[in-house]
Amino acid sequence: MKSNWRISLLFVVCLMAMGWAINDGRTLTTSSMAGRGPSGRPQPAAVQAAALVEGPLVTESAPPQLSRPVREIPVAQPEPILERELNPRQNPFVNFPLDFPNVSGPIDPLLQIEAANNGRTPTPTLTFEGIDNFCACSPPDTIGDVGPNHYVQMVNATLFNIYDKNGNLLTGPTDLNDLWTSGACSTSDYGDPIVVYDSLADRWLLAQFTPSNSVCVAVSQTADPTGAYYGYEFVSPQFPDYFKISVWPDAYYMSANENSYTAYALERPDMLNGLAASSVRFTGQTNFLMPADVDGPTPPPAGVPGLFYTFKDNSFHGGNDRLEIFELDVDWVTPANSTFTLAQTLNVTSFTYTVCGFFNLNCIPQLGTAQRVDAVSEWPMWRLAYRNFGSHETLLANFAVDVGADRSGIRWYELRRSGGAWSIYQEGTHAPADDIHRFMGSIAMDGQGNIALAYSASSSTMNPAIRYATRLASDPLGTLQAEQTLYAGAGSQTSSNRWGDYSAISIDPADDCTFWVTNEYYPINSSNNWNTRIGKFTIPECLAAPTQTDLSVDKSASAGAVFVGDAITYTVNVSNNGPISATNVVVTDVLPGEVSYVSNDSGCNESGGTVTCNLGTLLDGEGATIQIVATAVTPGSTTNTATVTSDTPDSNPANNSDDALVVVNELPTADLEISKTAVLTTAQTGDLITYTLVISNHGPDTAIDVTVTDILPTQVSYVSNDVGCVEVTSGTVNCVFGLIPVGSSATVQLVVMATQAGTANNTATVDSVLDDPDGSNNSSTAVVTITGEPILHQFIYLPIVVKP
Repeated sequence: MKSNWRISLLFVVCLMAMGWAINDGRTLTTSSMAGRGPSGRPQPAAVQAAALVEGPLVTESAPPQLSRPVREIPVAQPEPILERELNPRQNPFVNFPLDFPNVSGPIDPLLQIEAANNGRTPTPTLTFEGIDNFCACSPPDTIGDVGPNHYVQMVNATLFNIYDKNGNLLTGPTDLNDLWTSGACSTSDYGDPIVVYDSLADRWLLAQFTPSNSVCVAVSQTADPTGAYYGYEFVSPQFPDYFKISVWPDAYYMSANENSYTAYALERPDMLNGLAASSVRFTGQTNFLMPADVDGPTPPPAGVPGLFYTFKDNSFHGGNDRLEIFELDVDWVTPANSTFTLAQTLNVTSFTYTVCGFFNLNCIPQLGTAQRVDAVSEWPMWRLAYRNFGSHETLLANFAVDVGADRSGIRWYELRRSGGAWSIYQEGTHAPADDIHRFMGSIAMDGQGNIALAYSASSSTMNPAIRYATRLASDPLGTLQAEQTLYAGAGSQTSSNRWGDYSAISIDPADDCTFWVTNEYYPINSSNNWNTRIGKFTIPECLAAPTQTDLSVDKSASAGAVFVGDAITYTVNVSNNGPISATNVVVTDVLPGEVSYVSNDSGCNESGGTVTCNLGTLLDGEGATIQIVATAVTPGSTTNTATVTSDTPDSNPANNSDDALVVVNELPTADLEISKTAVLTTAQTGDLITYTLVISNHGPDTAIDVTVTDILPTQVSYVSNDVGCVEVTSGTVNCVFGLIPVGSSATVQLVVMATQAGTANNTATVDSVLDDPDGSNNSSTAVVTITGEPILHQFIYLPIVVKP
């Protein structure tokens, strides 16, 4: 329902106090208005040309309340609300003297392509009764969603039923406020229900608002919707009318009709864990925002902000007819850093969105009564359906338009993005060549890219009915097939113009092919004796699509000889050869006993020598590479096998495993010996001393990378050598010999100069990359005694005494 009396009241106050106020939160005074019409009043395009973003407003954390299981809550009892309309939907500009257009629109330019599709929409496979008018109120705000094993439906005032997939009632009707034990959410069942299945977490979300500006959000504790829920109460600064909630990885995103149109992020990660959760709010937009809601097994790419969209008609908002895409980038670490931005504007084929005039609720005719009902053409309809195919992302949107002569049709869009910006992939207007109005739409896509649009249909010659139309992904762009009737109403609504305010179509996560629809209808003419219906259908081409994929593994090990103690790098390449995505892909690598696990580069887990890598979903043609590092600990031939599995059946299990053979060698050894002698045992400073170093290899293997290090004593300084040794630092000489075969030797002569008297102990050490079984002969020392300079002359100094 759309409760805009608060907005109208605010406008009256603003008009009295400071001039004219408009719904986007800006103020126009009589001296600052631009774009006046002939009467001096501001034109719609002038006042609605831009939006002023206000926010973020960060709320205090809302503590959770854990409910008892729904299956233990007593069935709700009827509480009629005096057969009245709940929160009347009013024009927020009712007190604002603007020259809003109120004429029939031209023929919609997209109508001509609808006839290009001769396909037939499939018939329903099941329909059954939903909740009836328990509250004796209107409108019902019918909504529902489907999970792996259940269908959950909600209506106004606020009740929900839980069914199995055969249409059998499991629980309900249940008052939503019974999921809270205290606070405003425990005492009010006010309306605007929302139910969404969170396929990313296998949970359920149920919500409504209260008259005290609260949004009550309940998240199931488990995958079972009949179990317990974590209940949250988020308080808005203004009444959050007509709010909508969607599922996204980092938040539950929400929009609402307040004093201007607002966008919220609710702290989904903490809500799923039953922890206190906060919200972030932005406001200031000039038309209602619809948040993107995830369908299908593949989440959005990591880090993609929450998406919202709205539409703008140039007759009111100026510029071109367009779609606007917004991004809410929430930062739960520092919520004040969150941002809300207009990310993209997409010009579209022209449309007229005020079917019978701006906020003219008496619009859609019905059989057998003069009472007309509301098309709700001013705002986007439920949902903005998101799907990630890997190669591209899609968004589906729909809203009511005037296709000509005040007849309502449904404008729908498929947007696509492939790593860059969004673009209009296709657009269409569904309004077959008859006098029937189609409105209150909802749209979804199955896992093969086929689309279904469900809606209400009515005219002066037929009672309101629940209908739908589909298109194959291969159909001509912008077209839908001939429609089907899910359920034909046998009555009309005779005393109120409120209809809807929304309906729902959703895709079954169990097969990603079956569409589920819920909407209202009348079994007889009455003031508000509405009923609801639930039904499902499947596009056969979706079920006929491939159900198996082909995962393969290719495994290799680092090249070259491997010895005990060496690191081995195993590379595992996993490929999805298609033709469909593989879900819950897991690679398992059981390391053989001859190696010991060290690390991996893909976030895999290791336990007891078994490495497990959860890769999630691999799309058709997608692959992943994993590298696992292990240390060779035991000599011998060792085979390491990697295996891939998934939840998707595999058409070729033979290539789900591959192995890599590694031969681990014993470490070779070489017993190196060094001997060192000097040509002099005594020397005087200034003398040259020659050291002879002999390096011998006693085996059993060829010595590799042999080096000799000679650290000279302080009594000598380096002069030269005969084999290319290098003084790497002052007093340290390194000699590199490379290979020395078994039984061979190498000799080097080092020449030094005696520079200081003393005993010069000169030690040289030999080493190689191989282990040495006898380290006692790896060093040798030569000793030279150095005396002072040689005496060339002797002088006798005698004192001279001078006598007077």
